[in-house]
Amino acid sequence: MSGPGTTWTRFFRDEQGTTMVEFSIAAMLVFVLIFGTIDWTRFHYNRARLKHAVREGALYAARMSTDLFNTASVETVTRNALVGSAAERALGTVEVLSTGSEGDDPRVQVTWRDFPLTRATSLVIKTAKLDVVTAEFHVEQQ
Repeated sequence: MSGPGTTWTRFFRDEQGTTMVEFSIAAMLVFVLIFGTIDWTRFHYNRARLKHAVREGALYAARMSTDLFNTASVETVTRNALVGSAAERALGTVEVLSTGSEGDDPRVQVTWRDFPLTRATSLVIKTAKLDVVTAEFHVEQQ
């Protein structure tokens, strides 16, 4: 019997190639999870690097003598504390703020603004994430 119904019946009962279809569906989900984890990890790694650099700069500024206080040197120390390339260290804006006076709880605050934590070309996170990190320390009294 060869009729139009038998060809379609054979086509729908044929299970050849189902493994390939199931693999392609599962692989898409696995790849999204893997690359999402990589992007997420890179985001948090970059944020930790930035926090470390800002803390190092604020700590340097807090230990600096008040009569020798120089915001340019604090910015240089902060940028040099960032682990990475020189091009990466030049990104963003480093701000140094000294508050208080000798007897009035002096503090120093270092802020790094607009540092790109992820690139727009990331695999899963499709927008560039800019961040602001601030560290503040009490100034040591001489």
